[in-house]
Amino acid sequence: MSYTFGGYKTKSVSPNLASNFSNLQVDGGRNALTGLVGNFMQSKDAAESPVYSPISNGSGTGLTLKVPQNAAQFRINGNVSCVVGEDSTYTYGHLAPADTDTVFDCANQQYIYLKPSNGTNTIYFQFVCI
Repeated sequence: MSYTFGGYKTKSVSPNLASNFSNLQVDGGRNALTGLVGNFMQSKDAAESPVYSPISNGSGTGLTLKVPQNAAQFRINGNVSCVVGEDSTYTYGHLAPADTDTVFDCANQQYIYLKPSNGTNTIYFQFVCI
């Protein structure tokens, strides 16, 4: 009786879990979020007509930023306070104080909504990307 080699078996793994040991959250670009600092920063959003930092907005109206797929964090600093919301109604959100660096995790966000307080203002932002 002879033995016939049946070939190597391959493990079926979904694409977003192939390299992260199946237990780490992934961002929009399917990169594992390891909790480590990002690889680079980006001072523009991912819209077709990008919004660049700094943003000058004199009327205090809302702004929409499209989060890049590989962004893990969002940093904001401005000369006035700014509401950072997850929806355009600003029902829920965080008030980022003036002249203070504020960091938000944004790996699974599609949009970030900003509403600076009234008056002449300049808002600086960056996405930390992996």
